[in-house]
Amino acid sequence: MKRLCWELSADMLICVLGNSHSAALKHGWDTKVLTGSEPELHFFSKKGQGLGNLQLDGETLRLGGTENLQSFPEAAGQTVRISRYDAFILHGLGLRAVPRDMGAHFSNACRACAVADSIRGTAAWSLLNSIREVSKAPVLVGSTPLRAAERVMSRGPGEEMRRHTRTLTAEFGSLGARFVPQPDSTVVNGRETDPVFNHGVYGLKKGAAADGAEAGGGDRVHMNPAYGLLMMEAFLDALSAMKPARVSLRAGLTG
Repeated sequence: MKRLCWELSADMLICVLGNSHSAALKHGWDTKVLTGSEPELHFFSKKGQGLGNLQLDGETLRLGGTENLQSFPEAAGQTVRISRYDAFILHGLGLRAVPRDMGAHFSNACRACAVADSIRGTAAWSLLNSIREVSKAPVLVGSTPLRAAERVMSRGPGEEMRRHTRTLTAEFGSLGARFVPQPDSTVVNGRETDPVFNHGVYGLKKGAAADGAEAGGGDRVHMNPAYGLLMMEAFLDALSAMKPARVSLRAGLTG
């Protein structure tokens, strides 16, 4: 496994917002042997598009009524105070790594409009807009994992996925966020995930089912801690390349 580009400050605090797919990130991060040079991470999760219900109250994101977040560590609480965090990772949250098949009779312009509309209908887009109302902190965005393959016939992403990645990069870039694609090493058959990452899958509370799947695997869209660690490496390497300055980020819109 490659070595991370740890140019990040050890006293950085990063907020990870996701749905059930964030379980792979958390459990993957838990498997890493920490050296003390890594930033601190807070994970907040709710199934499906549930985090899209977070409302901005001043500089704080909170759910209404009796709804609760899954937060790790629990001390992170039930609200997300945006100015507390130096950077944000948005993962899953309704975002697809490849577009739905629209058939051959649609024009490229029509396809592009449909893709843009689908992105703007996700919890990821909603959360990014809320963050941008009060902060210029770096935001990294990742999609729902590609469906696991039944068998491997080729390795790496195909042109369709690369084209969609460019679209996602441009759309999220318009709000100053960076899209981080699923690592090429996890992609097979052009648009599927290597099935090796679909075994040993857990929900956020390890041992629990992942959003309805049997603990240990059983569906084809949730991935395991090995996948999650690769994705966390990709996120943090991308953040490192942005060379964030901790002090200026805490200042929100100033600086």
